[in-house]
Amino acid sequence: MDFSSHCALVGVEVFAAARQWGVEIVALHALGLPTGSDEDWQAFLQLVKPDRQREMAEQRLMKFIKEEVAEVACCRVVVNGHPAKEILEAVDREGVDVVMMPRRGLTAFDSILFGSVAERVLHKAKCPVWTEGQDAESSKRYEDVLCAVDLGPAAADVVEWAATVTKRSGAKLRLIHVGHGDGAQVEMKHLAERAGVEASCLVRSGPVDEVILREAELHGADLIVIGRGEERQFLGRFRSHAHSIIHRSPCAVLSV
Repeated sequence: MDFSSHCALVGVEVFAAARQWGVEIVALHALGLPTGSDEDWQAFLQLVKPDRQREMAEQRLMKFIKEEVAEVACCRVVVNGHPAKEILEAVDREGVDVVMMPRRGLTAFDSILFGSVAERVLHKAKCPVWTEGQDAESSKRYEDVLCAVDLGPAAADVVEWAATVTKRSGAKLRLIHVGHGDGAQVEMKHLAERAGVEASCLVRSGPVDEVILREAELHGADLIVIGRGEERQFLGRFRSHAHSIIHRSPCAVLSV
């Protein structure tokens, strides 16, 4: 959390999702160090008074999310370091199941900074990563989940996560495969059955990102679930389209 008004808006949606899913939140703020601060470390420490900076950040974090913590278990964490590095380390240290973060800032410069953080976390995180959509509504409940399935090795895990979200939120689930093949619908039905969830199964043709985004917009999806490979690169046919889906999606995206 970076204390911007945009982050506050996204935070409302994050806490609403946590409330709906019945999970705990770790609210993390990283005290990033200015470029060149390591050149004269002692002088820098005297200038910024890190203990005071941390104390102020903890107070600000407490105030920043004060109104959102009702009915949600929340642990507040302030750390020193680069945001992406600290987020990735917190995933292991805190046993995080899902990272939920803004993918952009308010200004063009902020968007570059936060974009680079989101890209690194998406590439390196050992758990799924949630990013907000273009038309995020802070009060919206998850009622429609669209899961993009490429039928590769990671498809079962992707559907399992989509099923977990729908079970906890009471949403309906739609599986979509972009491509051809008579066996695609049968395989998607098997994946849904193994995940213990009912889902409608769609097969569409065309550019992967355009088809998925059009389907999400057409049916008012609240969440798109897509998959990543073992090396935390986007898998199979989605590799070249994932960036477009994440940055253009009208709704939140969960990258597994």
